Amino acid sequence: MNRYSASFKDGSKFTLYGSGYFNDKPVFYRHHYSNLVAFSVEVAEKGFPICITDNESNEILSFDNIEAFNLWFENNQAKDIDFGFTDLNNLLEVEKECNNRLDKLVSFLLQEVKELKSEREFNPWRIDGGYKFLDMVCKVTLVSIKNFESRTNITSNKLQVFKQIYSFPKDLIEYSKAFGEIQSEKLIEMCKSNLDLILDLKMNLESNKI
Repeated sequence: MNRYSASFKDGSKFTLYGSGYFNDKPVFYRHHYSNLVAFSVEVAEKGFPICITDNESNEILSFDNIEAFNLWFENNQAKDIDFGFTDLNNLLEVEKECNNRLDKLVSFLLQEVKELKSEREFNPWRIDGGYKFLDMVCKVTLVSIKNFESRTNITSNKLQVFKQIYSFPKDLIEYSKAFGEIQSEKLIEMCKSNLDLILDLKMNLESNKI
């Protein structure tokens, strides 16, 4: 099951499953995806280089940048996993990355409100385990911003606002994990409340008020 071991420059390790663990097994795949979300935060926090050991063949691969690592990861684990932007040292580039993820955040919440309203009966299995994508984008972006600030001793008013924005969905994410207790009406209310707060700050960012 534990097909790969990832080693970071600080000496810490992380286990990644092989496809035999989750193929055609939806419940196991959900656990696998949760593991990948946790791994994405580790990568965003610790950066490169990363060494991957194949526990079956004992092959060791070393990755010094996100481009090569993403290619391997998509072929051996999953697509659309966000590893942040720990390689960036330019403030404008970091703010651009934050803004790109903000569009994903807004799109997700808009789609979820639409989905919830269209359901005749709320299906908790559709979000089994919580809003993992939302969780990943928020955590990875926050970690990447804090790493940039710590590494470069540079910040901006915009980055402070982005940190606010990516902290907003925390309660929504936690509520979405409460499988047996979720109420559709409350979920819609929380999604819309997050949207209102985020869009208000997004508008201020775009109008250069911040």
